[in-house]
Amino acid sequence: SEGRLTLDNKQCWVDAWAFERVLGEAEKILARGRERNIAGRAGDKTREAVRMTEKAVALYKGYFLKADLNEHWTISLREHLRMRYVRAVSRLGYYWEQEKKFEQAVDCYQSALRVDDLTEEFYQRLMLCYKKLGRKAEAVKTYRRCCSIFKANFGMEASPETTAIYRTIME
Repeated sequence: SEGRLTLDNKQCWVDAWAFERVLGEAEKILARGRERNIAGRAGDKTREAVRMTEKAVALYKGYFLKADLNEHWTISLREHLRMRYVRAVSRLGYYWEQEKKFEQAVDCYQSALRVDDLTEEFYQRLMLCYKKLGRKAEAVKTYRRCCSIFKANFGMEASPETTAIYRTIME
């Protein structure tokens, strides 16, 4: 209609819609869990929110319409979805770190880097998890990977924060 195409969500499954829906459900569950935390009953809600967040993160396969990177109409939604993904992974990884389940946090950050290797926070958190696990060589490899990816894509070095983490690992 009027030169536009629309999709009926009852007839079409769209990964971006599914990602938004599942992540929205996880956020609602988490918010309800925070309310119950006041009464000391947030545990089940938190676990449910984590499960839903993991499901949402698994739905995200990378940049929205990657083949159309130069189409201006895709930029806003692409960045919106990417930022939602980054925040979800960060929350999920942080949860595993707080639970002292560093292997699960490592898996979370490694999976995220396979999808989006330009998010420096993922490298930082992964390096810190490796440090907690006593896996210094893997932390150093992660730092070097970050440096080479950033040099190749941006022509720049890793941030001072990332370098500071590396230095603490080398001490």
